[in-house]
Amino acid sequence: MRRAHRAERAPWHLSPPVVAFTIVKREAWGFVVIATLISWLTSARASEGDGSSPGLFGPIHLEAAGLVALSGTQLSSPHYGWPGPGPGGGVGARAGASYLGIYGGLTYVDYLSEGDCTEGTSSSCGSSHGFSYGVEGGYGRMFAQRLIVRAQLGIGDHAVNVEGTTYTCQGNGPSASCSTTTSHSSTHFLYLEPGLMVALTFGPVLAGVVGSVFFMPQVGDPSIGSTTFTQFRVGAQLGVRL
Repeated sequence: MRRAHRAERAPWHLSPPVVAFTIVKREAWGFVVIATLISWLTSARASEGDGSSPGLFGPIHLEAAGLVALSGTQLSSPHYGWPGPGPGGGVGARAGASYLGIYGGLTYVDYLSEGDCTEGTSSSCGSSHGFSYGVEGGYGRMFAQRLIVRAQLGIGDHAVNVEGTTYTCQGNGPSASCSTTTSHSSTHFLYLEPGLMVALTFGPVLAGVVGSVFFMPQVGDPSIGSTTFTQFRVGAQLGVRL
């Protein structure tokens, strides 16, 4: 007795709606696999590049921090005795981003104002105020998912504003003739600041210290000509890293 064998139908013998569903399903799985591979490769590159795990924006980490700069030992200074920018220190901020260990950003430091007065035949008072602003870049690595060590270089403009008031009297008594003279000047100097930052991260919080050399290759003075200024600095910063 012969058994009837039912021939299996090939997929292309299926009805059009079933074939379309099968193709869409396969394409969807392919898209999921490709997206997973891209995400894994991106995460691996970020981890391999600077030792840190991906952040809120994958391998790109945004940073912003407040700064406190403490002026330290002067390595060289102008012959006329200028103490340099901010002998008492300054405060500021920085903001930037890092990608696979490469960092770039902006920085600003405002130094404390200084003033003095002299008495004699004529009395005078003067004050000075300085600030620095520029860009900085560098490369660093993260160790143990917490410690950041970064070598960096800043370049920018250091501005000094000086205001003075002189009160002079000629003669004595009621017939004395007195006059007041005010002056204002502003000077700008190019600066370079190589340094090393060491920071710890606690979640999004970043806290660190920076050691740097603040170097101005040309500080001009009409009486003695051009000279240079070099100062070692130590600073602290507190901010966020996303």
